[in-house]
Amino acid sequence: MKIKRKSNAFRINLTKNSFNICSMFIAFLSSAFLWFWNISPYWDEGYFAYMTLILIGIMFCVVYWVFVKMYHAHGIGQYRLTELTYFQLLSFLFADLTLCIEMIFWFHGTQRLRFWTFFVIFIVQIVSVAVLIFVHNRMYMRCAEPKR
Repeated sequence: MKIKRKSNAFRINLTKNSFNICSMFIAFLSSAFLWFWNISPYWDEGYFAYMTLILIGIMFCVVYWVFVKMYHAHGIGQYRLTELTYFQLLSFLFADLTLCIEMIFWFHGTQRLRFWTFFVIFIVQIVSVAVLIFVHNRMYMRCAEPKR
């Protein structure tokens, strides 16, 4: 019996950690793509442009992580699917708004920004994280015993 509990605990932790990693990967890729899409026509930096993309992605992930912790958006198995999706929606929304404000300050205005890309990326983020929530919640429910 103890061996099975340890195995289930390992599976539960693996499920939670894989959800965290996948959602951070989505955040990193989406921010790097947004920055590249809005900046690339004006780049002449060569190799340092990719270092900038990596730095922007890491900084976006830190901001996203703060909002995730604030809204408990990585609570797989603790909240309902709709609540988790809503928490992720808020986390991505505020992190994307922070990135948009950062781009406005970087460019000293909005004439270079394509705001429709923010909307498209936000929809892609929410849909992909909703699928991740559904899959990881099902994985969690397979190995976790129901709470009373």
